[in-house]
Amino acid sequence: MKKIIYMIAAVAALCACSKDLETGNQETKPVTLKLDVGVDGTKAYVNDDSDQALDKVQVMVFNSRGNLETTTDYVSIGTQLALSVIPGSKTLWAVGNLSAKCSPDDLEDLLNQQYALTANTPSKMLMSECKEVNITQSGNIQFSLQRMACKIVLEKIVRDFNQSAYAEIPLYIKRIYLSNVANTANLAAASGVPSSFCVQKGVIGNLDAAGKALLVDEGLNETLYDETAYTTAHTFYAYPNGVTNDVFGGDGFGARRTRLIVECEYNGSTCYYPITLPGIDGGSRGVLERNKVYRITQLTLLRPGAPDPDVPDGEVSSLQTCTFTIQADSWSTGHSYTETFN
Repeated sequence: MKKIIYMIAAVAALCACSKDLETGNQETKPVTLKLDVGVDGTKAYVNDDSDQALDKVQVMVFNSRGNLETTTDYVSIGTQLALSVIPGSKTLWAVGNLSAKCSPDDLEDLLNQQYALTANTPSKMLMSECKEVNITQSGNIQFSLQRMACKIVLEKIVRDFNQSAYAEIPLYIKRIYLSNVANTANLAAASGVPSSFCVQKGVIGNLDAAGKALLVDEGLNETLYDETAYTTAHTFYAYPNGVTNDVFGGDGFGARRTRLIVECEYNGSTCYYPITLPGIDGGSRGVLERNKVYRITQLTLLRPGAPDPDVPDGEVSSLQTCTFTIQADSWSTGHSYTETFN
């Protein structure tokens, strides 16, 4: 009987020791983590680097049970960051450019928090990075924050109508914008199917100034004659979109891929060139991912546009095609491909 009591006592002592390791009540001393928070780099060929700006940062440490163990303050970039933690398995989240300090109850609570697309601005993009680490001693941890959004750049539009009967009529570029864009994302910004969208089916609706700053360039009124080019670059920002089974048009709205839309006027009628994002690479179309730059290096218009901003089929005059080339790059690495728009 005494042996059984001694064994129970020994097991209880081991459990208490294990519990103490997580709570910090054991003899093992806390260690110090020095934290270096920066931004994932942008390719040099993307001329506007304002979206690299990093204002304030915060680093949070969660223990193996997902509880918040400790956090830095929400401080200006360049501030020396250090945290005292108990050794063990940790999940670290670093965030930047948020509107306020994160104060989650636990890891689940942190990832349940949604951030509106309009919380971003072209000069202050929301950023985050997660690290799973096993802490055994004091040391340095570096973060390279990634933007929660992606960037879409249209660099050049060329008109080259392949039917001479339509070549004499001028084409007016009225506005360029994104459609079917995810409204919100959490800090992980994974490419899942968004729960809600803005600018549905190409209808601008009542976007406020913050939304237009990210999604719309309007009031262009650029005249494009045949065999001429419009070379002003236009930049837009969107959250990831993981839709793979695309839907076009329709009376209602269901989840669908993000599109870049060039809205024009031709022969007195409004027409559209809806470009589904991302482009086709290796015979298949991927999903729209965070922290990538999707560069449409040239959009070539070979016919008048379609009458519906969400349906590429049809046209206001002739039945031809247009083509475009997209290059998709991470803010650090990337690849390129060519696609035909029918």
